Amino acid sequence: MKNLPKTQNALVLRTDFSDERAWESIRAAILRPVGIVQFRAYVDFVSDPAYTGISVDQLVAAIPESAHLTQPPPNPREIVPELPSSAAHAIWRALAKHPDERYATAGEFVAAMAS
Repeated sequence: MKNLPKTQNALVLRTDFSDERAWESIRAAILRPVGIVQFRAYVDFVSDPAYTGISVDQLVAAIPESAHLTQPPPNPREIVPELPSSAAHAIWRALAKHPDERYATAGEFVAAMAS
């Protein structure tokens, strides 16, 4: 199994090649801007038949080592400068390395993003 590409973005890995229209619908939904700030997902799509039917164990083995496991995430406003500071703080907290530093519930995160 070949390694997944290294990227700063989230990866969307295609593992089923039976329905091209479904794949294109998923891609379009992920890339569609959402919310007040018209947020766009920062993702890379991997559509390679080599990953057809990959198991969870194989997927974990294909993930390249990355600094995201040890270093703090970048400031969200470095990526989206127009992002309100309250939303940037909420995202930063949601990405904390230690679970006790994150929001306890998705509702808390949503409330923080709305403030």
